Amino acid sequence: AVNGQSLSLSSSTGQHHSNPLCICFQAIACRCKIRAGSWDGSSTPLITDSLWVRIPDGPPNQLKGNIMSVKNIVEQIKMIAATPGKNDKLELLKELNDGGKFHQEVVYQLVNFCYNPEISFGIKYDAQWDFNQIPAGQAPNWYVLANALALRDLTGGAALRECENFFRDADYDSQYIMKLVLSKSFNAGVDEKSMRKCLPGILAPKISMMKCEPANAKSLAKITYPARLELKIDAMRVNAIVQRNGDVGFITYNGTHFEINNEQLKNEFRSLAEEISFGDSTIWPIYVDGEMLVLDENGNVQDRKTSNGLANRFLKKTAPPKLHDRVKIIVWDAIDAVDMEDGISFDNNYQRFEIIRCWFNDSDTSKLELVPNLIVNSLEEADSQVAIWIKQGEEGGVLKNTDAKWEGKRSKNCIKFKSEKEAELIVTGVEMGDPNGKRAGLIGALICESACGKLVVNVGGGLSDEDIRQPAEYWIKKIVTIRYNELITRKDSAITSMFLPRLIEVRHDKNEADTLETIKLQ
Repeated sequence: AVNGQSLSLSSSTGQHHSNPLCICFQAIACRCKIRAGSWDGSSTPLITDSLWVRIPDGPPNQLKGNIMSVKNIVEQIKMIAATPGKNDKLELLKELNDGGKFHQEVVYQLVNFCYNPEISFGIKYDAQWDFNQIPAGQAPNWYVLANALALRDLTGGAALRECENFFRDADYDSQYIMKLVLSKSFNAGVDEKSMRKCLPGILAPKISMMKCEPANAKSLAKITYPARLELKIDAMRVNAIVQRNGDVGFITYNGTHFEINNEQLKNEFRSLAEEISFGDSTIWPIYVDGEMLVLDENGNVQDRKTSNGLANRFLKKTAPPKLHDRVKIIVWDAIDAVDMEDGISFDNNYQRFEIIRCWFNDSDTSKLELVPNLIVNSLEEADSQVAIWIKQGEEGGVLKNTDAKWEGKRSKNCIKFKSEKEAELIVTGVEMGDPNGKRAGLIGALICESACGKLVVNVGGGLSDEDIRQPAEYWIKKIVTIRYNELITRKDSAITSMFLPRLIEVRHDKNEADTLETIKLQ
């Protein structure tokens, strides 16, 4: 084993089987992290990071049954592919999960590998990898290879070599399944929506986050008082996903998953999630909404650009261990898996916030912090408090109806106040600097547009020395935050622009620009 100890694999009958042994050696070759689990008499569960694989480990008749499950799944998928009618395909798809425990586990793994948009492999199937007719059940194991690719334990040339070896050595059914995995599809005329409809519960619910409306006369008219006013945190929006088994993961607004290796932070999230679940095991995972700050070495809050710049290193998987210790997350909301699946919460804002507030009152936390908030009885009171926050250097405030439900979309019950106007634009090009000026041969301005293309502006202000030295390709299609004084429209053009625009930051956590209509509402 990897720890230097020798090991022997055998079933309860004392018989040794080549299949589990080969799978284990294949796993070691693929550099997967494996630890033994409890034995249930028919299979041995092995954990490879956060995903489960059960390898056959029983008498020959059980082993044969497991192999036949894989073969049956391949035949069922081929039948779906050969069926012409959409409705007929869906009826066959509903029957795919009908089978024993091992059969259902293979279906679960296969569907997630093929249709979970958050899983990728960094490699595609190569048609030159010919299928060979090798007896079923021979090594290597398709799941171990797929998992190693998904976890990026195998990348580049090593990934190509392992895939070539796999398609040379594996049996036909394993090859067929691996081809589907690398194709991210059953190649049978069924899509992710079909999977969710016909095989409910296999794919995790799509993760949504509630967004605010900008403050204006129309949006503010939707607020009823008393209302809750929260400080608008100037950081990176994240959801913590807390599983029933204690796993804690993180996701940005644009769906990027990342890790924070900070056990104290995770323990605080676990405790909060237990409070939110009220002991109900059917509503996990719990999704906790907040903003991620990266503190300085003395534990102080840093400016937005510095903090978000360091936070982006977590998304790129380049954050050193010391940064993981400096993360703090400001919490303001939480929902459960049922709410996420339905797209609307059961509890209203007041009920959800009170659970969180009471937990903070009873807990000693160092990595989580409750968002500063107060109840206001009028717009004037809210406006006055926001002005105080802005004077203190904060970004603004968020005004919420206390009786409002959480919604997985932009909500009319959640209004944001800001001191200066900002917009998220997409970079569509660059303008080189004056050949006779300080930026000769460097980037002079970014050409930015709204999502609808009705706003176009050249942004040269706010670019750092590092920014202007980036290659032009670096900027194309980047989402950037632009701060400006007001919108302007020239008499001879229908295109809107901005007065005194300046770059604030690159938004690696976002993948959509604002439309002109949304910008005008601010």
